[in-house]
Amino acid sequence: MHSSWIGRHLVFSAAVLMAVALGGCEAENESNIAWQLPLQAPNDPHAAKEQAVLPEWAGASQGSVVLVFLNKETTKVESIKVETGQAVSMNGWEIQLLAVAKGLQVNENTFIDEKSVHNPAAFVALTLDGTLKYRGWLYQEFQELFGLDDSVWKVWINDVIVRAAVSEGESAQ
Repeated sequence: MHSSWIGRHLVFSAAVLMAVALGGCEAENESNIAWQLPLQAPNDPHAAKEQAVLPEWAGASQGSVVLVFLNKETTKVESIKVETGQAVSMNGWEIQLLAVAKGLQVNENTFIDEKSVHNPAAFVALTLDGTLKYRGWLYQEFQELFGLDDSVWKVWINDVIVRAAVSEGESAQ
């Protein structure tokens, strides 16, 4: 008799605990817990925008890059060397190299060229058949992370060369 009373008491206790636990779960569903909220992409300073602004220091940068274009549909790869300030055309593409950096870094959403760091980059404007496809920084070391996001084209840079700025009265070598 004693064991049946313990059994009934255990069943009753389990039912009460279950009701309390389920009641608590319903209360949690009413308000989201911070870690349950949907993830939002942070403001990415690398994201290319039509109005991407060239940092003031970058306007004086001089150099060149080799841009490589991969057509994902045909697997054809073409490359072209471009100098800063130059606009060139290739197979419907208009390519402008606006700046180069030896050690591009982002500090509080501000781009800086930290010359003691190896992180070559180029600020480019890429237009295909009159439509701006990309304007922003391309990184030589992080080709897959940043750059043109297009279903047909993949574009990256190689051989970034940064030359010292030429003062008025000096000649470029």
